[in-house]
Amino acid sequence: MSTTQPPRDLGPGSDHTARFQHVTVDEGDLAACTIFPREMDENAMATQWITASGDSFVSLRECR
Repeated sequence: MSTTQPPRDLGPGSDHTARFQHVTVDEGDLAACTIFPREMDENAMATQWITASGDSFVSLRECR
């Protein structure tokens, strides 16, 4: 399964939206999340992203 999240509203009266979006792929033993800027040209698509997979994910509780 692959999902893309829409920009997040940062609250009432806010004119800000999220600058990044992500795509999450979860295919059984493969889980990957790629984060990239919402607006970029075709040349930037090849270099302006980051992906986490497998044991790259950590619990927020553990990090605190």
